[in-house]
Amino acid sequence: MHCASCGNQLAEGASFCSKCGKSTSGQSEPTSQSGDSGTQPPVVASTASDPTLNAASIPSYLPYSILATLLCCPPLGVVGIVYSSQVMSKVSARDLVGAKKDSAKAKTWTWASVIVALAGWCIYGFIFLIAGIMDLGD
Repeated sequence: MHCASCGNQLAEGASFCSKCGKSTSGQSEPTSQSGDSGTQPPVVASTASDPTLNAASIPSYLPYSILATLLCCPPLGVVGIVYSSQVMSKVSARDLVGAKKDSAKAKTWTWASVIVALAGWCIYGFIFLIAGIMDLGD
């Protein structure tokens, strides 16, 4: 039996295609696409363990990483940008599991940039508040 989506040869009793990750349920008759089966790059990691994993469900967080770099903490934001660009590269290489891991790292570093900036602003404001209070006492 062949996958209806990509034409890959399916193992007996497989419920998901090992090449494209599509569900094989609902395929009543085997289909074959001659000449098309070699056009898609192979999936680096199997998505059979997570059938909901697809390229559209993996956010890159690139716009948020760029904003965090410009407005918050640049060193941490740059790390978020690097992981965001790796997400896009891995999605185009069809390494969806790696892309999902890098997406989580991009989100973590972007949030770390925002949190460090907020903490810095709070400390900065607290220091000026204390300095203002001490100035009133003179």
